[in-house]
Amino acid sequence: MQIEKLLNNHPPMSFGSYEENLLLFCAQKFINSDGADQGKLLIRETIDWAYLIRASHRHGLLPILYKVLKTNYSKKVPEEILDQIKDHFRNNALRNLFLTGELFNILDFFETNQIPAISFKGPVLATLAYGDLALREFDDLDILVRKRDVLKAKTLLISKGYQPALNLSNIQEVTYLRSDCEFYFNRKTDGVQIEIHWEIAPKCFSFQMDTKILWNRLKPVPIAGHEILTFLPEDLLLILCGHGSKHRWEQLKWILDIAALLNMHKDMNWDRVIKQSRQLRCERILLLGLFLVKDLLGAYLPVDVSKKLGRDPAIKWLATKVRDHLFCEVKSSLELFETHLFYIKMREKMGDKIRYFLHRYFTPNIEDWKFLRLPNSLFPLYFLIRPIRLATIYSIELLRYIINSVHRQKCLNI
Repeated sequence: MQIEKLLNNHPPMSFGSYEENLLLFCAQKFINSDGADQGKLLIRETIDWAYLIRASHRHGLLPILYKVLKTNYSKKVPEEILDQIKDHFRNNALRNLFLTGELFNILDFFETNQIPAISFKGPVLATLAYGDLALREFDDLDILVRKRDVLKAKTLLISKGYQPALNLSNIQEVTYLRSDCEFYFNRKTDGVQIEIHWEIAPKCFSFQMDTKILWNRLKPVPIAGHEILTFLPEDLLLILCGHGSKHRWEQLKWILDIAALLNMHKDMNWDRVIKQSRQLRCERILLLGLFLVKDLLGAYLPVDVSKKLGRDPAIKWLATKVRDHLFCEVKSSLELFETHLFYIKMREKMGDKIRYFLHRYFTPNIEDWKFLRLPNSLFPLYFLIRPIRLATIYSIELLRYIINSVHRQKCLNI
């Protein structure tokens, strides 16, 4: 028991400003309402509410901010500020209900046309992890279909007024289906956005969960009077860790998603989670997500899992990079290089590092096709154009960084 307390009951990470620490505290308070109460100390008269609301919005946490402040500290928050956050909370709740209704319509439409589909994230995650549709912000609906049904689903969505974000030729579409994982659709009349997935992550990310296995172990989830199928919590945990890592954990919401999921599913089969992460060669991706929920939000983890977090020094390095960028509103001049280094460091096996490099630098994508439009007969030239285009971009970025560094040094010497 003493070891368990030592591993789990240490203070979470904190940030520089009162506003950032208050937002972090609200996320912590949401998953552990019985934890230490620092809210009264953090809410001061001089707090920059405009920055707090802006940061909460950027991190997708305004509903959580409202719930925690309203429930625990309403007398310490200026009335006009609480009303402002409350308006956003109500608008988000109404929008989520509307999107959930559209999800039911799409799933029924697909079923009528013999397309099996799985919903995940969005309304499903709000229900599974937060227990309330109103408590999580989501802008789109994520739906997994089998690869053979992707183009049929695309045609059906177009018939419903949705437009694909990408206008691809046949040969581009075949290449895209082979290397990527999702099509993005938007309906201009009401702003509904749908992502149709056939894989969990793009090929270059080397996070290829076997969708055939996922299809065979689904669970029903009751949402707003309906019951839909989705992934098991153990599979969803890995998917969320992969999604957060793919985006370098730029939103605190993605970290809270995992903490909330673990909080709601304390019977998580950890042996299965760890075993599957090793089979997928993504144990570091899993442990990075768990490290973040523990160190940023103080989430509880089983002792055996907590012990694993300190064994790989790369995890702490990656977590430090996430923390350094979490509230940074100005991008580094070396952002491209830092992103690729983050992705490479995130992989455990040298083969996956090499695969990431090869796919990233030699597999043509949308940007290459936009850069230079070639006829189908010359399509193979894109495999040569891509590395040249990237080398040019990175050279310019590196030159810009050197010039800025020299300029800063001259300013310091003046």
